[in-house]
Amino acid sequence: MAPSVSIKVVDPEKEIPKAKYQKLDQSTEKVSEWWKWLVFFTAFLAVASVVVAIVGYNVGSGSDDDDDSGGDDDKSKTCRMNDPETSNAGYDSVLRKVELNLTKYPFAVCNDGSPAAYYYEPALADIGNNRTWVIQLQGGGWCFDKETCESRVAKTQEAAAGGRSLDIIETMNYATTSTLWEEEVELGGVFAPQECSSLFGAHHIQLAYCSSDAWVGNTSAAETMENYGFPLHFRGLAILDAVMNEVVEELGLGAQAKSASISEDFEEALGLEDVPQKPLVLFGGYSDGGRGAIYHLDHVAATLGASVNTYGLFDSSLWIDKGEDELATESALNVTFVDQAKAALRFFANEESLEELDAQCVKDNKGEELWKCLHTQYRIHYVDTPYTMVVSQNDLLFSDPTRDSDGAAADEEFARKTLITLTQLNQKFQKNTYHAIACSDHAYSYRSVFLNYVTNQDNSTTMMLALEKGLQRHGFAHYRSNCAQPCDTEEVSGKVAVEQLDFVKDLVSEVKSEVEALVEGRDSDLEATIEASIAELKDSLTEAREAEGASVEVSAG
Repeated sequence: MAPSVSIKVVDPEKEIPKAKYQKLDQSTEKVSEWWKWLVFFTAFLAVASVVVAIVGYNVGSGSDDDDDSGGDDDKSKTCRMNDPETSNAGYDSVLRKVELNLTKYPFAVCNDGSPAAYYYEPALADIGNNRTWVIQLQGGGWCFDKETCESRVAKTQEAAAGGRSLDIIETMNYATTSTLWEEEVELGGVFAPQECSSLFGAHHIQLAYCSSDAWVGNTSAAETMENYGFPLHFRGLAILDAVMNEVVEELGLGAQAKSASISEDFEEALGLEDVPQKPLVLFGGYSDGGRGAIYHLDHVAATLGASVNTYGLFDSSLWIDKGEDELATESALNVTFVDQAKAALRFFANEESLEELDAQCVKDNKGEELWKCLHTQYRIHYVDTPYTMVVSQNDLLFSDPTRDSDGAAADEEFARKTLITLTQLNQKFQKNTYHAIACSDHAYSYRSVFLNYVTNQDNSTTMMLALEKGLQRHGFAHYRSNCAQPCDTEEVSGKVAVEQLDFVKDLVSEVKSEVEALVEGRDSDLEATIEASIAELKDSLTEAREAEGASVEVSAG
């Protein structure tokens, strides 16, 4: 894991400035001019040092900058994974399909009107985690106009022509019906943690995706037929509400919450010693399911109430607005994420449903800016319920599809803005955890890689461990005696250097070259003077961070 730093960001809305300078006419240069450049270079390094904050709490950074193709000599900057033979839990959980009753939930339907479904595995007996509920929204893209929706329908029809049931993982990128799905699904990752995990043996619920709307649609087939000429339901909101109602009323979460509602004062007054703990709901999702979880987390937490501890897990769901350079590989139409959000708002979402999920976001972004309540780079800042976020700086779907010869993504702008956003979030929610790998991948939490991918530097902080640290910090994790620390990992002190971020190092090198070119023919002691000034500046920055109570932490196995 990369070291974590808390440092004040003066203006979080601004991007980290790039070097902008002019070359002076060297024909008129005097040796005394080097003092001006030393002051400039020192000021530039101070600005660049703010980038250290990008590392964030429990965030690893990295991209390969040499010719070792990610070899061990460059391990602090490359995609890192623990040995699956030793880090995997060694099993997958098996969840069985539960179809929603349309008599009870008439609006909980897929795009084609078939009943939506979820997959469920009850908690293991005698483990002690039967009051823990892992609830995940499946991802799989969305459609936002007639062309993209008809494409999903066509793929569904092609799959149906095969005449066999399919795993929900196979169909998640196009399913518009539940009639294709098999009766069981095997899931790893957060559904199959190691036995030492506080989540081992919990209830498991996977909401299967067939509404093509990132779980925010609230439109009937009659409406889409009238407005767009084809009849598809977009009922992600109704499906989610129905499943959560089933979890509370039928699966037992409501009874657990009721039994834990005795206040501490009442407990003490009665002399009770073993009042049931509050149930824990880990509510999250991956890809578009992660976006759905971002939209819904606060609403779910408020609905469940104070008798339930609610915690979020957002996996591969952080969209980045790259302006005119933005690419959106989710869409064959190459539509930017901003334009997708605007189109979806017109197509199946509406102000009323978004206001129900977060009135403040709607209030702050009324009118032409309402799309920001669907764009997660902006929407995430309104989420108050605690959570863990796992991302890749080189996300396989979100970053520029151009790849280096070794297969690594080469979108530095995406990586830079991802880390800036995580830094802003860390400043606001310092107890939450953020895990950013450098690997070209996407959607981890239902796969074993959730237990294997690690942040750079320490090679032990997995996504699973980042999640458990977040639960622990908020008092939601309850470890057994043989696992007092998450999977026996301990924390040690560490320091962060500015040079750990490649793009900062490149900018510093570039400015330094300018300084050297400017003062050619300088006094022989000049370079040593510059280096001494840089070292002094770094010491001052360190002292300033310590004076502000900045925290620096490295996790090591």
